[in-house]
Amino acid sequence: MSILIVSPAYPPYSGVGAMRMNSLSRYLRDNDEDVIVLRNTPDFWGENNLKAEVPLGIEIIDVNACLSAKDNELLYYCAIYEILRRKTIKLIVYSVGPFYTLRVAPIIKKKYNIKYIVDFRDLWVYENLGNRGFLRNIKHYISMYRNRLVEKDAVKNANGIVVVSHGDNQIMKRHYKNQKENIVTIFNGFEKFSEISEKSNNKTEKDSIFNLVSLGKLGYYSNELVELLFKAVYDISKEGYRIRIMHVGNREDYVTKLLKNNDYLNAIYNCTGYVSYEQGIIMTKQSDICLIIYNHPTGLGTKVFDYIACNKPIVLITKQGKALSNFISSFENGYVCNSTDDIIKTINYILENNIKKLDDKKELNKYSREYQNKHYHELIYKIKMEE
Repeated sequence: MSILIVSPAYPPYSGVGAMRMNSLSRYLRDNDEDVIVLRNTPDFWGENNLKAEVPLGIEIIDVNACLSAKDNELLYYCAIYEILRRKTIKLIVYSVGPFYTLRVAPIIKKKYNIKYIVDFRDLWVYENLGNRGFLRNIKHYISMYRNRLVEKDAVKNANGIVVVSHGDNQIMKRHYKNQKENIVTIFNGFEKFSEISEKSNNKTEKDSIFNLVSLGKLGYYSNELVELLFKAVYDISKEGYRIRIMHVGNREDYVTKLLKNNDYLNAIYNCTGYVSYEQGIIMTKQSDICLIIYNHPTGLGTKVFDYIACNKPIVLITKQGKALSNFISSFENGYVCNSTDDIIKTINYILENNIKKLDDKKELNKYSREYQNKHYHELIYKIKMEE
């Protein structure tokens, strides 16, 4: 009997949304589960976003979901129906978003009596995006109102609801009280590469420059906060420190605009462009401080787990990121800043005290994807065995 993973975001798509089910599907395969993946056809994501390695030994079926949400629902329903005609499926995992597969989940269950899990990488109708202004908040509320019945039906009939943070868990339990026992938190976690530790010890120019690394997005979540960072780093550089922001990822439009005609800011900023995940981790291990700019009230994001794997001090710059603030502060050398002065004081403290690690006491391995996938597999097995 097979496990079907319905995940529009999946390799070769190399965006962060594909990493969770990529990792879970490989773990299930390696633990003797027969896995089938239903994904959006790669062309959907654009050629520049197709850089992830596609797992071997997993049957992958493409859906050309390039239509409206309603039409995409039908395409996925038909694709699942065709799979059920030839395979015995014991359980389906729906990983969202995109969220157009949610309407399909309860319909398939009622018609074919197949259990399912909804995996919310991000929440949908009850997503807490923080205060974005009265008008934008009202528009979001109205746009989500019509989707509530779809989500309610999907959640009500699910055998398991998985979220990625404790904050999201609390939100879902508050809105779906009858499903409280079936709502569980499974973190994203970090990938483990045994060879990275050795490679990361080969230092080069880094020896004389204090690097603040941002893996993936830098100022995407807040233009205001990235300006605070640049001002702080520039002020520190004027004190005589050789310091720079190392952005491991594609340069963002707002950062380009900020740097335009600002030679003094360009001198403290270096952008690598896209690099492989493994190379990004190596660069992170060779840096001195890990940066996060994030304002989501309940989310944790994914890069924090990569930073934990590298065991480097973490500096979070936020004004509304309560859940991530609490999480990072739980580590010995995890710091939260919300002003230029905070950033300057924190970086100077790390410099002056020669702080090299995030935490020497905590068991960091429990934040790996392997550890989290083990819990996911246990949940899948438990649901499969329930009568």
